[in-house]
Amino acid sequence: MTRVVLAGVPDPCAARLQARVGVPMLCAPSGKAALLALRHFGGGALVIHDDLTGPSAAEVLELASWQPRLVDLDVICCLRPGLGSELVGSLAARLGRGQILFHPVDPEELARELAEALGVVLPPVEETVDDDTNLHTGGLWQRFCSATLARLSVVEQAAQAVRDGVLTTELQRTAEREAHKLAGSLGTYGLHHGSRMAMQAEDLLRLDVMQPHHAAELLELTDAMTQCLYRAPTGSGLPAVPPRTAQAPRPSSSQNADVVLVEDDDALGATFQRALELRGHRVHWLKDGRRAAVALGGPSPTLSARVLVVDADLPGLDGLALLRGLAHDGVLQRSRALVMSSSRDAALPVEARALGATEYLPKPLAVPAFTQRVEQELAG
Repeated sequence: MTRVVLAGVPDPCAARLQARVGVPMLCAPSGKAALLALRHFGGGALVIHDDLTGPSAAEVLELASWQPRLVDLDVICCLRPGLGSELVGSLAARLGRGQILFHPVDPEELARELAEALGVVLPPVEETVDDDTNLHTGGLWQRFCSATLARLSVVEQAAQAVRDGVLTTELQRTAEREAHKLAGSLGTYGLHHGSRMAMQAEDLLRLDVMQPHHAAELLELTDAMTQCLYRAPTGSGLPAVPPRTAQAPRPSSSQNADVVLVEDDDALGATFQRALELRGHRVHWLKDGRRAAVALGGPSPTLSARVLVVDADLPGLDGLALLRGLAHDGVLQRSRALVMSSSRDAALPVEARALGATEYLPKPLAVPAFTQRVEQELAG
């Protein structure tokens, strides 16, 4: 019988709790799933994370408090300090034993609180095993890194928009949410320094008016979080990944680049750019074919690269038209080109290679496969 419902708790933390506490647990990724689990609950504890949505943590606790069979339910809330935490805490107090832990949450502290609520004894942590090891096995670390890199890319995109004076309210709010999630997830993995940096980034992104110097602060924070993420914990067995150093220049239109990425999808472009930069490569990302044609081709190109990665499905001047123009200008004689597309048109790969592309990459494309293929071209 399930004794614990984990509502909105990140997978790595849930795996850690299951391993440490050793009682039946049910993971509820949404508020609706949490309420459904509690409806058939036989008693025990609820661990609820403030990132829970559909409905929110506060709404779940409000609804749970009206169910007589849950009156003695022990609740542990994992909250971000600030607005809303008092409300969630007061709602939890209506039930049984209420406990609040603030981000960054220490997984071992959470395990101790849960064990106490259930009246079970935690086994001792083996001294020969690094405290981070369990969280970095079974593919959890790789999935965590992928999600974290995507979130860091959104925060960095917002910083660059502030610097360029084009930040939108939508992007600012999105980046704020991603920084909030980073604060919790980095803390879950024991990367508390990175978690504190994410909190600082979130505070900056909450400002009503952001100035250019805030962009510099955000970029420094994202660099620091990246280096924190890729500093493999001792004894974890993780492969070392070269971090992007603070001294590495960000390519401008007057510089050469290792890779020029032409991709109009913001999330995908930011993810691919970040993945390559983490490997130490200089990357210039352009979002439309016409700008790429002007920068890379013509009589006076302002940008060159060893490898071009072009999305075939660009708006305006599409990827194949761009490639055709670059081939005419002789660019493909000194640069290798990769073409990406989610199109099922069987003629597309043939046409891309006929124009001079060395390879065609079908989407969806996993980040490790993408970086491996680009690095093969860089080494060629």
